[in-house]
Amino acid sequence: MKKFHILFITLFFTASINSVFAQKCKVTKDPITGEKVVSAGNGSIYFEAKGGKIKYDLGLQFNEQLTGSFDKGTEVIIKLVSGEIIKLYTSSETKPSTQVYANQYAAGIITFYSLSFELEKQVVNQLSKAKIEMIRFPDGKGKTVDVMGNSRYGKRYVKATLKGALFVLKNI
Repeated sequence: MKKFHILFITLFFTASINSVFAQKCKVTKDPITGEKVVSAGNGSIYFEAKGGKIKYDLGLQFNEQLTGSFDKGTEVIIKLVSGEIIKLYTSSETKPSTQVYANQYAAGIITFYSLSFELEKQVVNQLSKAKIEMIRFPDGKGKTVDVMGNSRYGKRYVKATLKGALFVLKNI
């Protein structure tokens, strides 16, 4: 399990290091309805506020082939440094997307999931102010993976979540 965790973290770091710093925050209008759309995100974290609803997407990737789906209502837990617990539940079923990669150094299989949540403004407010200690999410095999917020890799989730939540709150 430790080997899997190290491989996952290494893969996550490699894929997300550039995307966290390239986070795009913008305010636009829906071309059909004319509604204001506030979005902030990168390859791993995405916020969107539109029509009074706030959507939060959390991208996960695993360094292996996984075939299981996550049901609507799958739980992700965020523990704040204050000890407060935020429980998020997916708003739809999430199916895996698997890709094969190869280069001159390595070859393998990666499975991606994009978990979607509908958040209340109060939860976005919590995420914009608090320091995240840990994020616990499903691993695709019926277990969970914990990513510490102060780890080299967890800091990227924390930074992208904080920046996205702040931008959404300022612009809704």
